[in-house]
Amino acid sequence: ANNHLSVEVELFNMATFDMISLVKESKGYIAPIFQPLGLVSEQVYSHVPKEVMLAGHCLYMVSLTKKNLESYLLLNMLVSFLGGFAGTHITALLMGSPMPCFTTNLVALCFLGAWVIVHYFPMGLGYKLCNMKPVTMLIKYLSMMARVSAITSVTEAAATAYPGIVIAPLVLGTIAGTGGKISLEFAAKLFSNKNLVPDCELASPSYAILSAFYAAAFYVTAVHWLEVAAGPAASAAILTVLLMDALAKDLLGDVRASLKAAVAAASAKAPAPEEEGAASPPLSPPATRRGRGSVKSPPPEREAGET
Repeated sequence: ANNHLSVEVELFNMATFDMISLVKESKGYIAPIFQPLGLVSEQVYSHVPKEVMLAGHCLYMVSLTKKNLESYLLLNMLVSFLGGFAGTHITALLMGSPMPCFTTNLVALCFLGAWVIVHYFPMGLGYKLCNMKPVTMLIKYLSMMARVSAITSVTEAAATAYPGIVIAPLVLGTIAGTGGKISLEFAAKLFSNKNLVPDCELASPSYAILSAFYAAAFYVTAVHWLEVAAGPAASAAILTVLLMDALAKDLLGDVRASLKAAVAAASAKAPAPEEEGAASPPLSPPATRRGRGSVKSPPPEREAGET
């Protein structure tokens, strides 16, 4: 038994060594892929001011939550803030670091400014402007940049604070990217307002939690575990994929939902297959030509009451 166990341990060590060697050899082929993304991050994404990105994020979240508990201003402000910043504040509490809203005035100023613009501009111009298609797309993309920045920064901090712990960057990075929606769900239960969110994210994970998890997993794998990319290049890769996905949905609609609807419609219109053994309808006798020597077919029997 001991010999058998030692053989299994040796085989496991050999397989692990081969895998590590394969990864090290593949770095030379994977690393060049991230070089253009590093240039994109340096030449494009880094030129977007943090204040503009944060202002767009605040406008987008406040406009989304304006109709929720609108008659209760403080509750509406709390719900809007949770939707936009709950993820980073929850992860700060879990990691024992200062909360972002208490380390800088920028978060509070941008959020309050966006809230006043959306709620108190004359004739609702602020809310109407945020709901115009070009403006909505712009502030949504800025909000996505802020979300990716939160995911990658929290994942980086977790991987640095807890080296060798696999679950820490994955869980904390996911919370950073989807904590807002989860907090809105708890707020909906607390205030008995089902209109805050349509579904429960924890019960039925959707794009929000899945995209955050995939982004955190990709970042920590590329930057810390495989060490094939720098942090800005990995962040640029994540942001580029999410922006392209959002742009495709805005211009073409949700292709997956359209395909599912088309398949469902086609399935509903398709005739049901006949069951085996089902009796086929009786065939009518062939028509006979009237003429000399032809036999006249008897008239069909009538149902009762038929004239």
